[in-house]
Amino acid sequence: MSDQRSAQHEIGIDRKVAFLGSPAAYPEQPSRVERVETHFSWVFLTDRYVYKLKKPLCGEGFDFSSADARRRNAEEEVRLNRRLALDVYIGIVPLTLERGCDLAIAGAGIIVDWLVEMVRLPAERMLDNRLARGDWRCADINALADRLARFFATARHMNITPTVYLDRFRAECGDSRVALQSGGGPALGHSAQCVGRRVEAFIDRRKDLLLQRLIDGRVVEGHGDLRPEHICLGPIPQVIDCLEFRADLRFLDPLEELAFLTMECDRMGARSIGPVLVRHYRLKMHDTPPPVLITFYRGIGALIRARIAILHLRESPVRDPAKWPRRAAEYLAIATRANISTVDPGALMSKRTAICVGLAAILWTALAPGSRVSADPVAGQILADKWCVECHGIRADRLSPNFAASTFPELAAEPSITEYSLRALLRSPHETMPHITFTPDQMDDIVDYIMSLKPHH
Repeated sequence: MSDQRSAQHEIGIDRKVAFLGSPAAYPEQPSRVERVETHFSWVFLTDRYVYKLKKPLCGEGFDFSSADARRRNAEEEVRLNRRLALDVYIGIVPLTLERGCDLAIAGAGIIVDWLVEMVRLPAERMLDNRLARGDWRCADINALADRLARFFATARHMNITPTVYLDRFRAECGDSRVALQSGGGPALGHSAQCVGRRVEAFIDRRKDLLLQRLIDGRVVEGHGDLRPEHICLGPIPQVIDCLEFRADLRFLDPLEELAFLTMECDRMGARSIGPVLVRHYRLKMHDTPPPVLITFYRGIGALIRARIAILHLRESPVRDPAKWPRRAAEYLAIATRANISTVDPGALMSKRTAICVGLAAILWTALAPGSRVSADPVAGQILADKWCVECHGIRADRLSPNFAASTFPELAAEPSITEYSLRALLRSPHETMPHITFTPDQMDDIVDYIMSLKPHH
């Protein structure tokens, strides 16, 4: 045992990386080896397989400083990732030191480290590459939503107290503000403080929404790092590289994971994926969360990713130092656009409706003389397609692209919405609504279209 510990200490990470970067190291004798460095690992891609070597790091919530710790982590990585990629994760293999002081994969000598062995997935089917080429299809995204719905439906539940659950969000927000303030410069620090204040206000004022998800049993052991580069599309999508070393960060609301993924897709220019993915998932899971909750998840997810980006500047050496502040700025811009609201939509609707009812008679009188005998809901749908689809889902089979905006069917289903109140609402646009002046006929048509979506119709 002492010889093994001595060998592990003497064989540094640089020697292991150099050995694993050579095609001669592998039993299958590949034509070449691609070497990729990540924050926590070195990854070696041969023609058919992938080998992952953890760096000997230690930090908050993880410790890879010893070979035994890296072995335990590798075993956990394989176990957890087989949930969504059973045939991809082959197992773990030892890296050994042979009698002649040569390194070998699965040799007979002293074990100095451990590797996770995987089947190499086709690069052209990875979601990030599909997004870059612009050749993703709705059928692929629906298949992914089906796969994730089945996964989350059978995922392990855990008893988490409300205080612990809310404190996770507060800690993530606080850590992000500190990291970006200290390492991102004045501009990034200011943006992080603005976003952080809104996130914290939501946690304090709308904790009812977060805790209702916990009460409803929606919080499960998920993936924890759902990103486009971890997803291989196909009839049975494969999802790899879960967050294996922090169990506390894997216990999530599935919609938080989906919001995180759609945020990453948005950053890559594929904003239309979010509504497709979330809608299909919601239908499969019979889940109807308030849109403002998804907006919150996107906002805090972007803030966390900004923190992770800026923390790359603490590495030694720093890989591409100019990249990470730019990346952090991209995420903070997404978090800012999320426009996290702490207002209770129900209360807002009640106040708005009270004003609407008070003005209804006056507005109706003013509009009635110029009205036609009958409105045209088909014309109203055409107008909605022209003016409203950028933010709202205007039909029952469409989610709102802006997750904070109600769909027209949701708006129509509000008991307080009548022709009178709807006219007043359209005449007094909300904060993010563009200034649109409707003619009397257009007002008739769009009101009639929205009213046609009421459930009793």
